[in-house]
Amino acid sequence: MLSTLSLLLLGLNATQPLEAPAIVPAGVSLPVQDPKEEPKNVWTGSASVGGIHTSGNSETRNANMTADAVYRREKDRTTLAALWSYSEEKNTTPDWNLTDRRAALKAKYDYFLDKKSYIWANGSIEADEQANIDMRTTLGAGYGYQWRETETFKFSTEIGAAWFKEEYNDGEEDDYMSGRAAYYADWKVSKVWNLLQTTEYFQSLEESEDSYVRVDTRAKAQFSDKMFGQLQWLFDYDNTPATGKDREDHRVLLGVGWKI
Repeated sequence: MLSTLSLLLLGLNATQPLEAPAIVPAGVSLPVQDPKEEPKNVWTGSASVGGIHTSGNSETRNANMTADAVYRREKDRTTLAALWSYSEEKNTTPDWNLTDRRAALKAKYDYFLDKKSYIWANGSIEADEQANIDMRTTLGAGYGYQWRETETFKFSTEIGAAWFKEEYNDGEEDDYMSGRAAYYADWKVSKVWNLLQTTEYFQSLEESEDSYVRVDTRAKAQFSDKMFGQLQWLFDYDNTPATGKDREDHRVLLGVGWKI
């Protein structure tokens, strides 16, 4: 994905604006300042909501919500996330018909072995009407590496194993052990703009055809210290989808949010 590569390359090469060199007397050295790290022992996060309603020639309504929270301490980090989207229409019938509904909860715990490396454990549950998924469950653990963690840029990669299960609305189900690879990037481009992307890849260790990818990409525009606007693109790829369903799902959500 070009967006993924661009975000990573730009973030890793981001630097502060050039300043005129300071004049230092002979024999005097300036102290080296380490980049500011993420605040410790405090919850941080955000929540956003959005919705659209149309009437007249088109009768539609939809709503969405996302929320994230992180508790970072010196030796560990806890991450919680929630997602909900809903859409319905009655363009050709007198009754409202459901066209999309998705809900997800995620939790993750990281324990740092040193300043860079950590072990992780996570779990998620998700329902996706559009993909005919009554419940998708993952439980995993593995090793991660925090390449950078500053106020302006965060980037980490992970590898491990996960139990993956999908239960379909027609009663069928599929479960397997899989490998899991993931990365997380958070780049504060300026005082106004912030770009984030999380990607997870699950590959079955039992059947080579069973694989699943989910990508969450966000662009945030800061309106004030607490208020922001958010454009969110959710991409899912299921190589063995439910019968009659496409492998790819795309959702674009627009909302207004508040920082914790």
